[in-house]
Amino acid sequence: MNTQKPKSIKNVGLIIAIFSGLVIFSNSMSALMFTLMGFNDFENTDATDLTSIDYVFNNISYFLLILVVLGVLFFIGGIQLMKYKLWAKKLLLTSSIVLITLLTLLLISGIYAAFDNIEMAFALIPITFIWLAFSVPLLFLIRFLNKNEIRIHIN
Repeated sequence: MNTQKPKSIKNVGLIIAIFSGLVIFSNSMSALMFTLMGFNDFENTDATDLTSIDYVFNNISYFLLILVVLGVLFFIGGIQLMKYKLWAKKLLLTSSIVLITLLTLLLISGIYAAFDNIEMAFALIPITFIWLAFSVPLLFLIRFLNKNEIRIHIN
């Protein structure tokens, strides 16, 4: 007997694929822009002249490329989740945990930088909002994928 699979799994997979497509496009264009503008140029600057913000801008294209890779993983996972694949569920769970860990490390590094410089404490406010804006939906995704009603339909 064929059981009716819930449409919510397909809807969640479609939403993941759409948002990850936007992440792929925006971060790849940003990485291209930062590279073309010459922000990845450690060879032409003296190491003593670099401030912490220079270090961030010199390495931002690597961070954006990591986000593109995570976006591709979420895109593949979202497309395959619409087909009720078990490996897509595992890929999405693993990618979500990795992204939450990276965002938490970013928040911790901001807190650590705020101890040295009081002006960096103001940077914690947007970092905290970014952490909340991305981590809470990812936690809901992890909770959704681990529900028994959803787990029994993914093969």
